[in-house]
Amino acid sequence: MDDYEDKKIRDISIEEDASASPPVNKGDDSAKEGAGSDELGTMDFEVPSEQPNPALKEQAVVKPRVHPYQHHEAHRKVSHHTTAEASHPLHRQPIHEARRKKSSSWLTIAAMIILLAILAYNQFQIFSLSSEISQKIADAKEAARPAAIQLAVIKDNACTDCFQIDAVVAGVNNSNANITEFKTLNYNSDEAKALIQKYQLNAVPAVVITGEVNKTPQQGFSGKMDALVFSQPSPPYRDLKQGRVVGRVSITLLNATNCSKCTDFGPMILQMKMSGISITDEKTVDASSAEGRDLTGKYQITKVPTILLSEDISYYTSIQQSLGQLGSLETDGTYVLRQVNLPYVDMESGRVKGLARLVMLNDSSCRECYIVTDHLLALKGSGVMLESYRAVDVSDAEGRELVKKYNITAVPTILLSNMQDYESFKNLWKTFGSIEGDGTYIFRYFNEWPGHAYKNPVNGTVDLNTPSQQAQV
Repeated sequence: MDDYEDKKIRDISIEEDASASPPVNKGDDSAKEGAGSDELGTMDFEVPSEQPNPALKEQAVVKPRVHPYQHHEAHRKVSHHTTAEASHPLHRQPIHEARRKKSSSWLTIAAMIILLAILAYNQFQIFSLSSEISQKIADAKEAARPAAIQLAVIKDNACTDCFQIDAVVAGVNNSNANITEFKTLNYNSDEAKALIQKYQLNAVPAVVITGEVNKTPQQGFSGKMDALVFSQPSPPYRDLKQGRVVGRVSITLLNATNCSKCTDFGPMILQMKMSGISITDEKTVDASSAEGRDLTGKYQITKVPTILLSEDISYYTSIQQSLGQLGSLETDGTYVLRQVNLPYVDMESGRVKGLARLVMLNDSSCRECYIVTDHLLALKGSGVMLESYRAVDVSDAEGRELVKKYNITAVPTILLSNMQDYESFKNLWKTFGSIEGDGTYIFRYFNEWPGHAYKNPVNGTVDLNTPSQQAQV
């Protein structure tokens, strides 16, 4: 009986200790928890012998069989979570393991969601890039596709010298275009008139392009409504407002029959034709004739020969600046060339101006000296027109007289007279020689012509005039 009471007391004491602290007891009375109520379960104790060893008594450890209620009570205590896992054997129980597995599952699910989001974003980016590349490929194919266009050429079939529109059509053919329809219309046909009215054309020949005009820009064309239009041909062309072909020029050459060496306008007229000016009529009028006098009086012409151009020269805008510098545009549209090169006839005095005379002074005894006729080539390029030229030797009476009169110290040389009309040549000549009081031009400065040996006619010495000598000077 005493043993039973003693065991019961120990059971109650252990239950109280289990609710307040970890189920570990030390001392002489240490034992496993015994049988309890059905609600709390049973507890087993190891009971020491009647005479226990004090050292072993201190080491007695209670190994409880934990009821779920006790486990939850332990979790409600703050000290439970602050105690090291090693001192709390309950952390090794299946409930804790389940919670750990549950937390690990949530982390796995979150990682998978993030991974799926990244994969979806990458897939979206790849799809977007693929779509963009596909669109660019489609755009490139569309740009490379020839534009489908329709071409209408409007011409004046009767104007054989009008602007050649074929070059413009060839340019369109050579572009990135597929001409699905091509037609040539005479400007007075009904279909041509409809196009002229629709696109407000002022001149023909013209070209009208319709269709995919936004895919085929053309040089020289302008956009009008739904078309590209070429309507600014070079003259000659038919002016639809005036109702006539413009740009056909007539030339009148006002000549001076008494001046065979005066300016020849033949090369100038040829150059005008080659530049694209359509000269359809040419005539020559002598300035001394009745018609010539009427022209010189009407336009106050003071120099002949000259040329007169009809009013249609004004349609050639590319040469307007040059014409303005060289002549005048009269009130009736006639252009008169007034800047005439020498020689010409002065209509007021009747004298021919610009015909110079040349004397080539030579020394036939000087074999080292240069050939005096070399000056002819130099003068030809200067623009000086010679009325006459002749050679004189220093051994002749005339030669000796020229040497004495002008104090000539080097021969060969040249003497130019009748040079007063060449004003622009005067400044140039000062580099090569002297201008005497009577207007005679004499070549003296041989240092400007190195390599040409000369002789002093007074003392007979020869100077080779080498380039090295000129450098030393």
